[in-house]
Amino acid sequence: MFLKRKRSESEFSVASPSAFSSPPRPFASSIDICFTSPSPTRPQSRSMAPSHLPSRTLKRFRDNRPSDELIHRRTLNILYSAAQKQKQQQQQQWPEEATTQVQAQPETPRDSGSGSGSGQQTSLHSFWELPPISAAVSSASPPPVDCVIYAPTSCEDCGQTLGGEDGDGDSMDIDGLDGGEQTSCRACGKHVCSHCSITNLGEQRRCLNCADKKVGGGVAGLGWTASGVGQGLWVGAYSFLEEVPDTINNNNLPISGAKVVIAPHAGYSYSGPCAAWAYKCLDLSKAKRIFILGPSHTYYLSGCALTKFAKYETPFGDLTVDEAVIQALRDTGKFQDIPSSSDVNEHSLEMHLPYIYKRITQTFSSESEYPTIVPILVGDNNGPEEKEFGDLLAPYLKDPENAFVVSSDFCHWGSRFSYTAYAPEGNVQQIQSLTRRTARPTNPTIHESIKQIDHLAMDAVESGDHNSFVDNLKHTKNTVCGRHPIGVMMAALEVLAKEGAQDGKYHFKFVQYQRSSLVEDVSDSSVSYASAYAIV
Repeated sequence: MFLKRKRSESEFSVASPSAFSSPPRPFASSIDICFTSPSPTRPQSRSMAPSHLPSRTLKRFRDNRPSDELIHRRTLNILYSAAQKQKQQQQQQWPEEATTQVQAQPETPRDSGSGSGSGQQTSLHSFWELPPISAAVSSASPPPVDCVIYAPTSCEDCGQTLGGEDGDGDSMDIDGLDGGEQTSCRACGKHVCSHCSITNLGEQRRCLNCADKKVGGGVAGLGWTASGVGQGLWVGAYSFLEEVPDTINNNNLPISGAKVVIAPHAGYSYSGPCAAWAYKCLDLSKAKRIFILGPSHTYYLSGCALTKFAKYETPFGDLTVDEAVIQALRDTGKFQDIPSSSDVNEHSLEMHLPYIYKRITQTFSSESEYPTIVPILVGDNNGPEEKEFGDLLAPYLKDPENAFVVSSDFCHWGSRFSYTAYAPEGNVQQIQSLTRRTARPTNPTIHESIKQIDHLAMDAVESGDHNSFVDNLKHTKNTVCGRHPIGVMMAALEVLAKEGAQDGKYHFKFVQYQRSSLVEDVSDSSVSYASAYAIV
C-alpha cells in the first residue's frame, strides 16, 4: 500500500512556533518532539537575476538550469537524430524504394543558415522541410509513421485542464520530460491534475486511487516515519498531559460534556504544553467522530473545504476519515475540496493528530471503538459567511456523538508578521504600530501589551457573542490565525444557545495562555497560544 509522506531532510532542527519561523529557544525538557527541515540552499539568489526576466526564466536562472537556447538546441538534436534514424531504418528495410525516391526527387540543398557540415538544424521550421514521399508506393511499403506526440490536455479524473493547474501559470517544468510524463501516475499511467494526485519533490506522482486515498502526516516538515519521531511524540504528548492538573476549578478532567476545544497548532516544543490543557479537558467518552477545523496556511481559500483522503497517518496508527459525513457536507454544495498537495502540507490539521490519537487510546480499549475524523479547512470568510457555515455544522454539534477540535494560534507579533500593535499606557483605544525607530516602550512593556490585546480577543470569545469577536478583531487587527474556525464554531454554538437553556453551556472557557517568548524590543517577535473548552 502506498503511503504518501512529506518530503523530509535527514537532519533535525528546532521547530517553528507557528506557520512562520521565529527565533529558537532552549527546550524545556530533554524530550525533543518538534523538528523541521533545513531550507535547501540555492546556487543563486533571486536578486542576482535580471529584473526584466519573466517568472519562469527567473526560476531557471536562480536554480542554475539550462537556458532556453540550450534546451532548444538539445531538442533539435534529439528530433534530428530520431528522424535520421527513422530514415536509415526505412532504407535498410526497403533499399530499392529509397534509392528510387532519391533518384526521382533529389533533396534540395538547404539554405546555409539552416545547417552545415553536421546537418544539425537551427530552426524547427526548416528542420521539418523534408522531401515529400513519392505518391507511387508499392503494396509492400510500411504504414505511414505518425511522428506527432499527443500530450494529454485534461485530467482523466476530474477533467481539469492540465498545465498551470493551480492557475498561476508558473508551474515548474522538468527538462527532458514532456507534459504527459509530468502529469502521469507512476503506478497506473493515468494523467491526473494536482488536485487528483499526491506528489512532492523527491516523491513519485500517484493518483488518489493508487495512493489508496491515504494522506501522510509530518511534524513541522519532518515525516512521521523518521527515526525516533513516533516514540518522542508518544512520550512527549503523555508527559505534557501528565503535567496538566487533574482538576480545574474543582472540575475533574476531562470535563463532562466538554465536546469542543480550541488548541494551538505550532511546534510541540512551543505550543505542546498549552495544547495539552485543551486535550485533557476534552470529553470523548461518547464520541463516534471528531471534527477538526483549521485555517489554511498553504493556499488562499474562500469558504470551507473538505479532505479527499480516506485516512490520515500518525506515528501511532491511522485515523480514519468519516467519508459518509464528508459526502453529506459536500452534497450541501457549500464546501470545496482541499487540493491534495495542500492537504498533505497543512499543519493546522496534522499537528492535532498525535494528541487526538493519544486521547482516543486513553478513552477506548478497542480499536473498533475509535472515532473517525472529519477534517475541514476554514477559509477567509466574513461574519455572515461564518454564521452560514455555523448553521450547517450546528446539527452535528448538537449530536452527542460528535466532538470538535478548533485549531488556532493567537497573536503573531513582530515586523516579520507585519503586526507590531502596541497599547500605550494600556489604552487599547489608542493602539499604534511600533517601528524600529521607536524607543523601547516600558509603560507597559511590549509583551504586557500583547497579553492585553490577546485577552481582549479571548474575552470576546468567552462572551459567546460572535459579533463581539468579529468587532474586536476589526479594532485590534489581532493576528489570530484561526479566527475564522473560531468564528464558525462560535456561530454554531450560538444556534444551540438560542434553542434551549444554557446552564453554563455553549460558550468557551479559556484554561491556559502561553507565548513563545516575552517581547521587550520591537526587533523581537512572539506567537501566542491559548487553550479553551466549551460544554455542549
